[in-house]
Amino acid sequence: MDFLIDHLKKSIEERSVLNGVALAVTPNERSVAVDYFIGGTIKRIEAKHVIVAVPTFVAKHLVRSQRDVDYNAFQYAPWMVANIMVDSWLGDRRGEPLAWDNVIYGSKSLGYVSAQHQNVEMPSREKMITYYRALTGADCAAMRKMAMETIWEGWRDSVFADLKLAHRDIEKYATQMDVWTWGHGMIRPSPGFVWGGIREKAKRSVENKIFFAHSDLSGISIFEEAFESGILAATDVMKHA
Repeated sequence: MDFLIDHLKKSIEERSVLNGVALAVTPNERSVAVDYFIGGTIKRIEAKHVIVAVPTFVAKHLVRSQRDVDYNAFQYAPWMVANIMVDSWLGDRRGEPLAWDNVIYGSKSLGYVSAQHQNVEMPSREKMITYYRALTGADCAAMRKMAMETIWEGWRDSVFADLKLAHRDIEKYATQMDVWTWGHGMIRPSPGFVWGGIREKAKRSVENKIFFAHSDLSGISIFEEAFESGILAATDVMKHA
């Protein structure tokens, strides 16, 4: 991923601002003002067009213009991710090789990936696996509250209970577990969200000056949707350049 970022930076590096925090994006008569905080001061950039590539719940506060968008319709499923170090290659116990992406039958989790699948160094006995679980439920706020209140020991026991469906002795081989929760991990489409016109209103530009790009606008939080959203926003900017 770093080499892709470095390649994209080549043509804009001298005109880019890093380590700044955007505060407001405001359309005016001729352009768009972008206020940002950097180095202890607030500065401003004036641009003909701006692409706002942030989650919708951030754009709600960032863009200083009245928009006909139902922000409450954008729901986000919290996630829990656990990185687990094991001192045994888990596939050795059953004969089949361990895959990169491993899904456990009957589990509520998304399973785990072999975090070292692209490691070209000499193999070692210790291996890292990354376990994912989307915290689904009718009330996303309640699931976020639950995630914040669950202590490490609770996650540990829950993760082991799930992984033991496939690897009954995993507790014997695990030497370390690091857990992280994401409060707004992924956009979650609710009934009527994808085709009900909500996304279209959120995509709509502000005065053909401010355009929007994010996987939120597709209703499905995957890289391909985010990439496509960026291309569409850039294409719209060129139409009005």
